[in-house]
Amino acid sequence: MSHTGYGGQVWYSNHNTGVVIVQMATLDTPSASSTPQVNQARVELLGKIDAFLSQ
Repeated sequence: MSHTGYGGQVWYSNHNTGVVIVQMATLDTPSASSTPQVNQARVELLGKIDAFLSQ
């Protein structure tokens, strides 16, 4: 199963093994790494991973 987040983040999860692989998007510029949108995307992605692992 594959899930896509904001900015191109992708995470793959396997309910049978509990394995989660996260592929973060490459940012165009170093200053882009601290924008509110990027920070929110990270928080949401971590929330999705946490929810999956809690199942």
